[in-house]
Amino acid sequence: MQLNTHQAGFTLIEALVAIAIAAIILGIAVPNFQDFIRNTRLTTQANEFVLLLAYAKSEAVKRNRNVEVCSSDDGIDCDATNDWSAALIVLDATSDEVLQVSSALPAACTTPTADGCTSITFANTGFRREGVSKFTLCTSGTTSGREITLSPQGRAQTTTIDTCTP
Repeated sequence: MQLNTHQAGFTLIEALVAIAIAAIILGIAVPNFQDFIRNTRLTTQANEFVLLLAYAKSEAVKRNRNVEVCSSDDGIDCDATNDWSAALIVLDATSDEVLQVSSALPAACTTPTADGCTSITFANTGFRREGVSKFTLCTSGTTSGREITLSPQGRAQTTTIDTCTP
């Protein structure tokens, strides 16, 4: 009679080596995943902001009136400050009717810098009548960001920047 000496399974040393390799891979992957999440949030925020600007521009043309985009603490009136981290509102500049209210920037994003202006006004032609021409959105924990440039014709363009100083 012959004994079967072949055993199935892992030895303790093989299991410890596998755990060590997994820990090394996780140590490398987790920081990269956090950067991925930050960049995705920042891109989403920039896209939502550009969409808000496009909405304001289209409403100005549709209503044949000036439409303003500004920050607001109460969601009804524009603030007189340059703090764009509050809720953003789109309002008919003639009647002061609030057309849309967007949520504030997420806590992970710093405030967009805005050339020292407090609002953007689109004329009934869709052109930027006055106000901010450049915004910078930055994420805490990284130096990269998004720069949103608004042309005199009211077109918003988003670019990725490597050095972000909000």
